[in-house]
Amino acid sequence: MLTHGRNVSYDIPDPRLPQASQWLISNPNRINLGRIGLQYKGEFLTESQISDPRQELDLWRGVITSTFKVDGQLVKVVTQGDFGTDTAVFEVQSALLSSGDLTVGLDFPYPPIHSTKYKYEVFVGSYDFRQNHTTSIVENTKDRAHIFHQLQGTSYFVNLRWPASSLQLSRVSNATHRYTLSLSSSSTLKFTANFAPDKQVPGSPKAIQRQNPIDWKEYWTHGGFVDLTASSNPKANELQRRIILSLYHVRVNSAAKGQSPQESGLMNNGWYDQPHPMYLATLAYQASPTRKTLERWDPILTATADYMASYAWKNETSGYYDLGPLAYGVTENTPSTQSLNLAYEVRLPYMRSAVLISAKIAYWRYGLDVAGSWKRKLRQQVPDSWTTVADNLAPPPQVDGLYAVYQGLNSSWWNDTSLTKDPRSLIMLQGILPDTPAVDAKVALATAQKVWEVWTDDKIRGWGRPVLAINAARVGSPERAIGHLTAYDYWVFDDAETMLLELTLPLLLALTSSAQPTPSPTTTTLPTLQSGWYFIRAVETPAYHSYLQTIPSATPGPAYLSSNTNAGQFNIISGQLVYNTGAGQLFMNVEDPADKTQRTLQTWFNETQNQYGTFAFQGDAVTWSVGDIARPNVAAWYVCGDQGRLYINTGPYGYQTPEGCYDETVCRCCGDIVGCILTMLCRFILMGGRRRRFDVMGFMGIAIRVV
Repeated sequence: MLTHGRNVSYDIPDPRLPQASQWLISNPNRINLGRIGLQYKGEFLTESQISDPRQELDLWRGVITSTFKVDGQLVKVVTQGDFGTDTAVFEVQSALLSSGDLTVGLDFPYPPIHSTKYKYEVFVGSYDFRQNHTTSIVENTKDRAHIFHQLQGTSYFVNLRWPASSLQLSRVSNATHRYTLSLSSSSTLKFTANFAPDKQVPGSPKAIQRQNPIDWKEYWTHGGFVDLTASSNPKANELQRRIILSLYHVRVNSAAKGQSPQESGLMNNGWYDQPHPMYLATLAYQASPTRKTLERWDPILTATADYMASYAWKNETSGYYDLGPLAYGVTENTPSTQSLNLAYEVRLPYMRSAVLISAKIAYWRYGLDVAGSWKRKLRQQVPDSWTTVADNLAPPPQVDGLYAVYQGLNSSWWNDTSLTKDPRSLIMLQGILPDTPAVDAKVALATAQKVWEVWTDDKIRGWGRPVLAINAARVGSPERAIGHLTAYDYWVFDDAETMLLELTLPLLLALTSSAQPTPSPTTTTLPTLQSGWYFIRAVETPAYHSYLQTIPSATPGPAYLSSNTNAGQFNIISGQLVYNTGAGQLFMNVEDPADKTQRTLQTWFNETQNQYGTFAFQGDAVTWSVGDIARPNVAAWYVCGDQGRLYINTGPYGYQTPEGCYDETVCRCCGDIVGCILTMLCRFILMGGRRRRFDVMGFMGIAIRVV
């Protein structure tokens, strides 16, 4: 396709080859390996046939217990999963089992075909194409059986096991792929079902039921979560529930080998393929700031940045580098042949339904800046093309002082429901990306306020609420952020009963009681926080939740981490860490050492501004950087001595810590639930007595796991 004078091949459907295009869109794809359910009198149970349903999820042990009635008879089903294999164990109790009316059914669908008629079968497969695949029983003994499923180039086994002589497996009909597990005489049925590429003997029901709680305990005691239990805010309990439940969701929806869950988890076949190599590389380097990390990611970032620079084209009229057309917005509601300079990201039309090239005006600038910084860390030359494009990208389009989805729209676009039904890309400018020169903070705030007016609760779907919450926090509306995360009426966050907070949370907290030292402050009382200022506190033991101040407070002198009752109030203004004493301002000063390899730099507060280095908030962590010292971690501090003197650590975090000192991270906070949420780094429960660093995190309600 001729694009701005260049012939470019795009992975888009070819109208001359519709069937071939559809095949490429549809393949390869995930498949539903099978359905296991209860049958009543030979047919799968339907919702209309049951009454009094109740289901409880025990998060702590990973057990789902379901009860309901069929024709007035009670049925109880207990389901557990195995951590190490693709195996589930089921226990069913009912008098209907011994009568033979209630049995277990297995059925095997054909993979999705992605036609209009079957548009919804992508979630579960189709049961209408029995002749296109085969199933067979390859072994059937007194305590186990194996079903083999062949689908064109894919095949696998369902390996079943049960206590000796209790169950019988039979095929319903050769014309179907349905099988039945039935009891000869008992009111309790137990079996395991294992899905695997090969025939194998799975663990027994008893063995998996015994091991499952052990594995879940291991999971829960080696991670962390944001702790809101000390908050009196009425929304704290619900937010806490959602945060912990998210940890459960991450575990049960994660794919093999530790892969993170896709957009819809394992519920359906909807991986939202959004590669973010620059962002992921940045997280990897934060977790392990070594040359090995730099070298590992360098080929990926180099190839990505080369492509990004080549994709942009110079508009000789404006002098800027433009992006698109062709381009497609993240919200999938922009015309690809008209979308020029999308404000947030450029998404190229692609054969797969949701493959996104991570960039756009704001994202493109961010990505190229990261790639350039990567080269500088490696002490390599930054390609001129990267710098030229990054420095001369067209600004994100504006209309009447507000950002617009793409260039060329006028103010009437706010009345276009095809665009305003999902305007999330505009708040993602300050809802996903770190600060970038491409985004004007005042315009972004005004745009966010407009989006809040237009994108009302009844229209928000999916990951829109977390994005709105992040944006609200970024632009200074923390209460709105909490509101989005606890939107009771419009965003029901289920899969767990109230037992979550009644049982799981106390258990988790109890585990930490012996491992977590008592915080040094003896009271939870804090001074009244003035508008526009923050408390700054430590997040690691032994100074955990000690607050930045001077001794005596609000006077010039060394910086300390000490009692919350005398906590100072701070902000970072123009690179200066400013102490609001009430009567005036003090500035944190940093020692300028003659030996630039010196590991420990003194800090103190003075009436004169700091002349050495620059302070900044990275997220909510307080950082300090300077041109003549290459710090591997700009958020690394030391707290030393009995009084808690605060020093800057110019070396790696946790390496060769001076005697009498402890590695520390300090963060801004607001003193309440909002402070807890806005300072994700500032409060983690370190469980099980093992001290771990949380370098890669999610945001609010999105689970946080140790790496």
